[in-house]
Amino acid sequence: MCSISFPTRRPTPTTPRSYNFGPTDQMIASIRNVGAQVMFRLGRSEGADAQPPRDFDKYATIAKHIVLHYNRGWAKGFHYRIRFWEIWNEPDLGKVFWPAPRTSISSCTASSPGL
Repeated sequence: MCSISFPTRRPTPTTPRSYNFGPTDQMIASIRNVGAQVMFRLGRSEGADAQPPRDFDKYATIAKHIVLHYNRGWAKGFHYRIRFWEIWNEPDLGKVFWPAPRTSISSCTASSPGL
């Protein structure tokens, strides 16, 4: 598990320097080097705040640029053609993973027709 973090104080989702892709780039390359397919999860880690994003449009823009980095070469990225993307995970593990109404999930996906 790796995270793509924002190393700047005021990240801008459309600016490459707002992202730290390094550790995840290495992990994805390792997976591909053994001939496996990548299943990329866009979400938060165990123990992180389970609240949905405050700004669905911003979250969708971040997700879009992560996809662009790995599939379209954005921000000195790659053309890996990753096919499997998951947004969040494990909503049924007994904890409240996304405490907002289901409609907020629809709002999040509707915010980014580019995904």
